[in-house]
Amino acid sequence: MRKKKYFLGAAALLALTACSNDETVDLNQDGNVISFAVTANNPSRAAANEVFNNNALPTDFQVWAAYDHDNYFSAETYTKQTSGSYTSSQTHYWPNDGKVTFLALRNQSGTLDWTPAGLTDIAKLTGFTVAGTAEETVEGKNYYTASKQTDFIYALTSKGKPTDGTPGQVGLNFRHALAQVVFKAKVTNPNLYVEIEGVSVCNAWSKADLTFPYANVTDDNFLKPNEDDVPTAPTNPFLQATWDNLQDQTDYTLTFPSVSVANSDGVVNLTAKGAARQTDRYTLLLLPQNTNAWAVTGGSVQPNPALQDGAYFLVKCKIRNVANGTVSNVYLWGSDGEDGAKDVAVPASFNWQQGKKYIITFEFGNGNGGYNPEPSTPTPDPVLVPISFTVSVDDFAKGDDQTVPMN
Repeated sequence: MRKKKYFLGAAALLALTACSNDETVDLNQDGNVISFAVTANNPSRAAANEVFNNNALPTDFQVWAAYDHDNYFSAETYTKQTSGSYTSSQTHYWPNDGKVTFLALRNQSGTLDWTPAGLTDIAKLTGFTVAGTAEETVEGKNYYTASKQTDFIYALTSKGKPTDGTPGQVGLNFRHALAQVVFKAKVTNPNLYVEIEGVSVCNAWSKADLTFPYANVTDDNFLKPNEDDVPTAPTNPFLQATWDNLQDQTDYTLTFPSVSVANSDGVVNLTAKGAARQTDRYTLLLLPQNTNAWAVTGGSVQPNPALQDGAYFLVKCKIRNVANGTVSNVYLWGSDGEDGAKDVAVPASFNWQQGKKYIITFEFGNGNGGYNPEPSTPTPDPVLVPISFTVSVDDFAKGDDQTVPMN
């Protein structure tokens, strides 16, 4: 199984606006008003399930501000205007000296503890929960998609009032708090032909807390999106918020129009952007986590993976035999017909980090193909059992002795 990592960043810029033209002229002289505007190299566009990057910036976000270990303002919503700037119903001004810490969030859930007085320069979001999947009708059929999920992003910076008379422009760079997970498949065994209709991530953590240390500013914008999914690693580590208190194991299921994979096809997209008939609805956005795999053998093993807390994938598929280069009607897993696909359980450990994209490639090769998730025996049942032979040869049995006369 091969993984790739991919960072996406969305740049935002604090700029000066005011309620009237006259007031703008006056306040621009000393840069005393705090307000927001977003700029990008290319026109922004909305993604299907809000996966943000430099070319797809948020339409709005909320901002909290702290000054001198005290709350300055809280949960102010800034909305993008036709001009490209972001405005709020309230006007806030720079303090005369010292720095203001800004925390901006988009698509957060849970409860934000924003009481700077008495805190040691941290804010904490408790009980953040990643949305599950939704059943939708696509091309006249019902599928499970990730359309309920959204890209949770945050930005943190600390700046003071400009002292040179220029408008107070402050760089505000958003980071991704979640990991992005997409799926591909390939067949390396010329005797197999696979049709895949769905993928599930099972026993993944779905709820956690996120801590924002004020010192961990997100000012640097490391990477822009690459259409070919080839990442460029940052030249230096970057500061970020910290996840902890992971809770509530959950299954995330995606189903989609059947995708056929043959030995000659190479790597085929299942849910990655650009796959035939696939869209951003099939991009999973999950909590960063480091899990253990479902233990197939040893210890107190349960043959049914749903009875354990180890992580695993379910691949909904049909597997057919290929004879002399021709796909036969002999099913090695699943059966003919619209509802013939069956789940295959594949043990897996997840080591996913925030702000990174993971491409999971399922390889159908010479192994057993995973396990039946609902076994009928006390041990896990392999999906594919290779044909092999053991050989024995009978000893010659004693026959009747015969005498032939030579008369």
